[in-house]
Amino acid sequence: MAETSTNPGSRKSLSKKAGVALVWFATIALMLGLSVRITVRDHMPILSIVFYATPLTLLFVASVVACIGWCVYRKWKSGISFLVLSIALGCWAFNHDYVNRAVDSEAADLRILFWNPAHGVMTGLESTADTAHNYDADIIAIVEGSANGESDTQTWKQAFPGYSTSDLRSGMILLARGEVHDVDVYPLPGRGHAFITSVTLHDELIRLVVVDLDPNLFQSRHKSIRKLISLINDMPTPPDFILGDFNTPADSVAMDMLRGQYTNAFEEHGSGYVPTWPMPIPVLQLDHIWIGPRITGLKCEAGWTLQSDHRPLLLHATINHNQRTE
Repeated sequence: MAETSTNPGSRKSLSKKAGVALVWFATIALMLGLSVRITVRDHMPILSIVFYATPLTLLFVASVVACIGWCVYRKWKSGISFLVLSIALGCWAFNHDYVNRAVDSEAADLRILFWNPAHGVMTGLESTADTAHNYDADIIAIVEGSANGESDTQTWKQAFPGYSTSDLRSGMILLARGEVHDVDVYPLPGRGHAFITSVTLHDELIRLVVVDLDPNLFQSRHKSIRKLISLINDMPTPPDFILGDFNTPADSVAMDMLRGQYTNAFEEHGSGYVPTWPMPIPVLQLDHIWIGPRITGLKCEAGWTLQSDHRPLLLHATINHNQRTE
């Protein structure tokens, strides 16, 4: 029987071509992503996809690949250029994705938890509810927390004795140690929703807007945020918390529309690694808690769990009792 053999020279040639293709891909992705990030960000519909797909951590990885690759292929000037760029991007990514601005949280009036527990590696609603319970939050907002409607509502209620709960609507459920009031559900562009409600806790009426935006990359975040702001502006009293799965990074142009009147809790009061998605290696901050002027944030932190592809967010905060809502 004739024996077949692979030509070592041919294999080496294919490996070299694949390596060169990888280095060029990293180089082009890096330059395109960096150019978009420092200019238009996600202001333009098509380029917004590039912006979302190239967070700083991935740009840093691409720069390291390009640096090593061009050095391997003896393109020393390119290699050194990408080495310098790698150092700069590494510093930028570290400063962007790690914060330490928390203060002592012992004086907190309340702890509020937001979590999207869908699509986890570890499944089971009872286990998910137990994980949420471990955060010992006064108010818990869950989106995409249902697969079976009313039966899942009962599971959440049983897991939180002593809490009042909202009905499970469009996958959102609210649990609180105080009284949960009616929840109004409003559609946002695409498959998004905004849930407007309030909770009476420690004799304070706390107003919340819980958000779950459409994850479709081709769905304009600008339209969704503008619609959300329109709903907020129609409220008789501004909300104390706007929290949810925005499916939009905090450095998006669209999120600038919330700044000024509201504060991103993790940016101003965060502790630790900022990105919340996708687990187990998160690179994007898609989940946010925004706080109104009546609230003082103390510490915002994100947990680590494989029970979801999103990290849960926990905020320790105090209420300015001199600004009571009616």
